[in-house]
Amino acid sequence: MDKEISPQSKRLKVFIDTTGMSLTEFGKQCKIPSTSSIHNVVALGKTPSTKLLDKIITRFPQLNHDWVLLGYGEMIVQGMKKQPANAISVTKSRDASYENIQQFLENHDYSLNELANKVQKAMFQAQKTYQKVNNRLDNFEDRLLMLEENQNNIASSVYTRLDGLWDKHKTKIDADIAGLVAFMTKLKQEMKETSDNNTQKAINFLINIKEGTDKKAEQVLGEFKKHTNPKHQE
Repeated sequence: MDKEISPQSKRLKVFIDTTGMSLTEFGKQCKIPSTSSIHNVVALGKTPSTKLLDKIITRFPQLNHDWVLLGYGEMIVQGMKKQPANAISVTKSRDASYENIQQFLENHDYSLNELANKVQKAMFQAQKTYQKVNNRLDNFEDRLLMLEENQNNIASSVYTRLDGLWDKHKTKIDADIAGLVAFMTKLKQEMKETSDNNTQKAINFLINIKEGTDKKAEQVLGEFKKHTNPKHQE
């Protein structure tokens, strides 16, 4: 003969199934130290003790205490508004709800404190980062100013050297040009003198030729006259 399963066990199993948890996980959630306690109720069909049921309702205040024990009303407390319920069931559910809310508020305050600490740390870290970035920007700006100053100094030095080189080469170029002009003037003068000398030589040469020709002509004419004049023949 099968062992009889209590109605309370059946109803509690229905609620546990709605949570989707395993018996082990459900026991941990309800802070039931012994896994066998919840196992005996659900798997073996035993009636839950008051202490066990209180732990379950503390974790799940929406569970109707009367519904588990008596099958009275609905499984969830909210549904009891339409049906009467005894004071013990309502008180247990209400106390469990208050305890759950209190725990939630405490967790919420803890979370807020943790968040405030994290925000404060983040702001401190952000301030440090901002200071580092600001210092780097200042350093970078100083380097830019130094670089600009160095560039100006280098440019000024280059311009000075270029001016000096230009003055030096300009003087040399002016001297070379002056020397070339003097050379060309001298060459032109020499060429003119040479040309004049050659011209004079040519004139003298022509004069000499003319004088020689005239003298020769006179000789020839004298000889001709001598042979053709009868006086000269006698």
